[in-house]
Amino acid sequence: TVWLVSDSARERFRVFPELEPGTVANDPAPERPLGANVVPAGALPAYTYFDGSSGYPRGLRSYFEDVQDYIRNGDLVTNNVYWAPPRTEPT
Repeated sequence: TVWLVSDSARERFRVFPELEPGTVANDPAPERPLGANVVPAGALPAYTYFDGSSGYPRGLRSYFEDVQDYIRNGDLVTNNVYWAPPRTEPT
């Protein structure tokens, strides 16, 4: 996952990594600040992402089974979701 930052109306971009190389980060979603929760100038918004783990390890078959059986058998696992806090961009 990288940030693309432009201060030239999209003519030039600076690219820098957000996570350590090799970190799995699927579907990064920047948070959209509302109201008084603004992102200060020179800062990057918080965002969420997940690591690709599956809550349904048996794939499509999972949709046709009773969820109570899933829980009872310990087959339902978590989908690890992470939150990256807002921060100032590196120089």
